[in-house]
Amino acid sequence: MSKDMLGSALAQIAGPLEDFAQKLSGSEGRSWLEAFKRFLRKEEPWSAFPVWRTVTLGRHKSVKALQKAIEESGSRVSDWAKDIMSKPAFNLASEETELSLARATVVDLGFTEPQRLRTILERAATFGLLPLPPEAACVLREKYVYQPYGEVLWAAMEPIADSDGDPRVFGVG
Repeated sequence: MSKDMLGSALAQIAGPLEDFAQKLSGSEGRSWLEAFKRFLRKEEPWSAFPVWRTVTLGRHKSVKALQKAIEESGSRVSDWAKDIMSKPAFNLASEETELSLARATVVDLGFTEPQRLRTILERAATFGLLPLPPEAACVLREKYVYQPYGEVLWAAMEPIADSDGDPRVFGVG
């Protein structure tokens, strides 16, 4: 490749490269990086699951403050939710971070029969969906005040063992 060709190619990508760098350093940087990695592997870079809601993690400085905020929003924190919120595996973000949430059913992920959580999380990852930090489900409960009656959303997260040792995930309902 000649110097002129290289210079021309670099000039053509300078603008898009700067735009990409800005996107990587923004609040959605993690999802841009994951999409870029999928692109480099010649996979579909954009998720089939659009952003459904955005929540802000790290606003509450303690589990008690988060529980109080949920209750002040008009929702209830069940005893078993309080139990798993008290476990070391449940931790709060140390700084405010926006997180984009998508909704997906097991059917959306291509399953026709019930599956184990590990299998669901692995399939979701092939679509670029990452497990939620447990705090995200709690913040969703706080903010999703007009949830349709009867709807239950199960958090796609690594389970947390409750006091009986049973693995649990949060349900928002």
